[in-house]
Amino acid sequence: MINHSYTGSLTTGACNQYVLNGVTYTNSGVYTQTFTNATGCDSTLNLNLSIYSPSSYNTAQTACGSYTLNGLTYTVAGNYTQTLVNSQGCDSIINLTLNFISLDHSVTQTSTSLIANMSGIASYQWVTCPTYSWIAGANNQTFIPPTSGTYAVILTQNTCIDTSSCYFVAPLFNEEISTPSSIELQYEIGSGTYKLISIESLINARIEILSAPGSKVLEYDGLNGTQFDMNLSSLSSGIYFLKLSSKHQSMVFKILK
Repeated sequence: MINHSYTGSLTTGACNQYVLNGVTYTNSGVYTQTFTNATGCDSTLNLNLSIYSPSSYNTAQTACGSYTLNGLTYTVAGNYTQTLVNSQGCDSIINLTLNFISLDHSVTQTSTSLIANMSGIASYQWVTCPTYSWIAGANNQTFIPPTSGTYAVILTQNTCIDTSSCYFVAPLFNEEISTPSSIELQYEIGSGTYKLISIESLINARIEILSAPGSKVLEYDGLNGTQFDMNLSSLSSGIYFLKLSSKHQSMVFKILK
């Protein structure tokens, strides 16, 4: 029997290193291995090898509230690393620097105006509550309501949008109670009780007590007559508004409790 030598070739690729017949390769190239085969003859293997390296990608992102990358959602600013597999089968490393835009949607209220506390943002849009209807031309940081009502501001910065709470403003009234001569509001010292007195008899009137942000805290409905008592002793100290609505008139009084 005649024994023959053998010559073969192998083309392959690997990440970082490749081991063949106990020999480790870490660089791309063409290599030759010679060894003795089972029949005692020389065998030659020509190796055409490509060594691939991991890929790395740096990205900085700014988001609103949350940010999702490759199915992972982040809600806290910081530096993050994701390790994936690229098209060559090697690690693909993503270094993420993440920041969030935080909009301060608080509002400072005066007796006649509302002021958004956050300055230098892209836009302000004042709206009426509770429908959040836009008020044409109300796009400044400070808003002076033309009439008594409840208002909020929509803030926009880049792609971030946030809305403030609703605030009740009675711009026609100052810290002192201003009433028509036919209406009088009396306070019984130490009792927490207010008495509304009308010269003319009111028919099916409604009295609402509103907090400074515009939330209704008390309501008296279906009132008829000339005198109405309201006990506000359960309310904490602060500024409130008394809104009187009747068949022939509607007015707002400011109360400092």
